[in-house]
Formats: sequence, C-alpha cells, structure tokens
Amino acid sequence: MHAQEKQPTSTWRGWLAKKLKKLGVSIAVALVLALGIRASVAEAFYATTDAVAPEVPRNARALVYKLAGTFKPQDIIVYRDGDGVAMFGRVVSADAQNVVVSRADAERVTVPVSDVVGRVVLSTR
Repeated sequence: MHAQEKQPTSTWRGWLAKKLKKLGVSIAVALVLALGIRASVAEAFYATTDAVAPEVPRNARALVYKLAGTFKPQDIIVYRDGDGVAMFGRVVSADAQNVVVSRADAERVTVPVSDVVGRVVLSTR
C-alpha cells in the first residue's frame, strides 16, 4: 500500500481567512480616509434652530465645506462662538480678517475668519 497523502481538510477555511483579512484591510483604509476627509475637507452639522431658515431649517443636516477661503454675502456658514459651539449664520459682508454674520434670532455678529468652520454646500430637510 502506498502511503496516502494527507489532503487539507478545509481549504475553504484558508480561502475565507484570506478574504476576511483583505476585507479588514479595506475597511481600515476606508475608515482612515473617511476620518481624514471629515477632519480636513467636509463635515456634517445639525441645525437646532431656524437661524438661517429656509435654507437650513430646524432639524436639518448640512454638509459644510471646510476649505472655503472666501465668503460672499448670502453665503450660509458655520462658525464657532466664544464657547466653541457651532452656529449657523448668513454672511452679510466679509473681508480678509472678519465675517459679519446675521441670524434670525440675534443681532449681527462679527466673527474672525479663524472661527469660521466653513460654508454650507448641501442641506437636507
């Protein structure tokens, strides 16, 4: 009798392990890219007031483009107030250092450009 060669009993396990490893790497890369984009390019914000309605009504989500460098009147922006809270506002005027913002529930505010998160590019209702 010939010695019988031992066949791998579960070649599908090896195949599955390889596929799961590839999937894990793909998910990790996608997660790193998504977090990088959120941190540097765009971020979603939730409107809790009607400060810039009807463009961004209460309970809407808005996608904010963080790389916007210039602002013109009627642009909708998100900025951080003195407490670091994100606020929506409508641009009245802007220069290189400051943006004058209006909100439905408050008087006009002058915001340093460094406190502006970015410009709203998309809003869901």
